[in-house]
Amino acid sequence: MAALKHASLIKKRYPETDITICYIDVRAFGFYENYYRAVQEAGVNFVRGRPAEVIEKPDKSLVVRVEDTLNQKIRELPADLVVLSAAMIPSPGTKKIASVLNLSQDESGFIKEKHSKLKPVDSSLDGIFVCGTAQSPKDVTDTIAQAGLAAVRARAFVTDSPKTLENEIATINRLLCTRCGECLKCPFDALSVNNSGRIVLDPLMCTGCGYCIEVCKEGAIQIAGFTKTQLKAEIEGVLEEGDMLGFVNSGIASLTCDNIGNSVLTYPSNVKLIKVPTGLVVDRELVLHAFKHGASSVLFVEDPPDSPRAEALYPLTVSHFEKLKEELGDSGNRLHFKKAYVPNIKGLAGTFTSLAREGEMMK
Repeated sequence: MAALKHASLIKKRYPETDITICYIDVRAFGFYENYYRAVQEAGVNFVRGRPAEVIEKPDKSLVVRVEDTLNQKIRELPADLVVLSAAMIPSPGTKKIASVLNLSQDESGFIKEKHSKLKPVDSSLDGIFVCGTAQSPKDVTDTIAQAGLAAVRARAFVTDSPKTLENEIATINRLLCTRCGECLKCPFDALSVNNSGRIVLDPLMCTGCGYCIEVCKEGAIQIAGFTKTQLKAEIEGVLEEGDMLGFVNSGIASLTCDNIGNSVLTYPSNVKLIKVPTGLVVDRELVLHAFKHGASSVLFVEDPPDSPRAEALYPLTVSHFEKLKEELGDSGNRLHFKKAYVPNIKGLAGTFTSLAREGEMMK
């Protein structure tokens, strides 16, 4: 679109200029299709193909050699000036602030939002919002619209006081903690060492994800509200013989499960769901406890790795799941895993139904 804009401006000021744009694909979404047509009608030429080389003649004039993929011919375009429309990259300031604040970035270095649909201007840290080209390449119209949303979200965050901390955060058993430091790898920097050498938790940074539970070999960390005792009691309370039990991630996966009902879809009544921060809080002891109390199968329903939180946790959760299957031996065949995308409610409902029917056959 930037090339179209520059070509249009040149054509308006210098109508006699001969302009050719070499392209592979033009993504003119929305009303920009009209702009694209207007530029064509103004006399700008378009050649579909990637230039192979730029040749400089003895008189210093240039010739661009390009394959016209529509006509399947090699063309040589004489030119006085060749301009490369380079891709937009993050500014040094964007990279610096992301590093200082420890914000999640995408593979190109732009600051990543929590969720492209549900929280499009929220960064990976609460209270820090992102918009415009700090997040991804955008035009002025989209940048202004997103800046307005970020301002509204920031105002709501500031005026919503006092802040209420979540109860479901990590707790450390000092009697079991050996200060090995493995939990300090927390992707959200929620754990640190104080002046006395003790590992302490920042309740504002902790998301209750369970990462520290998985890496702690001493079993010194639990998530308040999701201790083994509490989860065992919940398992006993919901299960009947032959039920399928699902441990559902409290993020996108939980929302997807809710949308099954909102979309007037159904699944069998012997499907029982328990919400957990992530599957990392569910260990071998809890799975065996579920089997003991009648579960025909156990399903981990996890967020897909398309948000900063899930990106950090998903690989560890998959590894945790595979390790559980191995530890369970023959019973590992009754343990299942499912990624839950918001649009794929039919697929998730189908998985519930399939596993529930298997449970009915096992009675």
